[in-house]
Amino acid sequence: MPKNYDKMIVDATVRISNYYRQKVLNIAGEYSVDTFDDIMKKLRDMYFGAQKSEYYLDYKWMELNGYMDEVDAGTWRRVVEPFFGAARQYIEHKQGKYGVYDSDEQAVDVAIAKLYAKIGKQAQPLRANPKQKPIDYKKTVADTVDKIVKYYKAKLKKVENQMGDRKYAGTVAEIDNLSQGADIENVEFFENFGWTKSFDGDMVELDLNMWQEYVSKFFNIVRSYVDAKNRGSLAREEEKKVMRIVKLINLKIGGGLFGGVKDIFLPDNYFMARSKVVEK
Repeated sequence: MPKNYDKMIVDATVRISNYYRQKVLNIAGEYSVDTFDDIMKKLRDMYFGAQKSEYYLDYKWMELNGYMDEVDAGTWRRVVEPFFGAARQYIEHKQGKYGVYDSDEQAVDVAIAKLYAKIGKQAQPLRANPKQKPIDYKKTVADTVDKIVKYYKAKLKKVENQMGDRKYAGTVAEIDNLSQGADIENVEFFENFGWTKSFDGDMVELDLNMWQEYVSKFFNIVRSYVDAKNRGSLAREEEKKVMRIVKLINLKIGGGLFGGVKDIFLPDNYFMARSKVVEK
């Protein structure tokens, strides 16, 4: 029976989608919810696009290049990209004036053989690791802002009897102003450096070091993260910086004298909130 190259290409593409979805599930805890969802969506697009010539002709698989370089760059570069290149040429020629050449079929044969030698031919049922859940940056930022607000309110409580009504009310308003930063979708707050409205008043004096070394840095880092997200960037470097400052703030607020010691042993993602569900 002659080889059905169309089916061979579809089957190989489905296998690639399955292979990388499992890879991503295995390390889901390294990603933000947004990044995880985007990767899995693109891999599902690969799965459902396997039977559509446009998926290959329009280089759709290349949308995953940046992600796959982190997941399994060697496999992607050595066998996956060459397969898609061979599949695209085969499909392009099949739809062209002169049809498929023997060399096209041979290229597909070689590419698929190398692909299966590397990742295996048979797909396995996808399994999520319950210990690997993506990081919820939105909730993490909200939780951290809430802790900062509570921290300054506790500081205020200790000295409120030493303040007049006007100064007390102004300090409360400055602390409450920070609460707006709990919502990373409040783009206006971050674009306009809204947290700095609390800098010129009395709130900062409740703990100047906390503001300079932690709070101000936190909001600036979150601003960069929000900006990267709104640009459609992967925001991977910004995410790492958010993880780091969140860890330091939690250790500052709850670690006391041992915060510096714990910093050595705890991973940066230790205090990050996790999503409740990992989609397969």
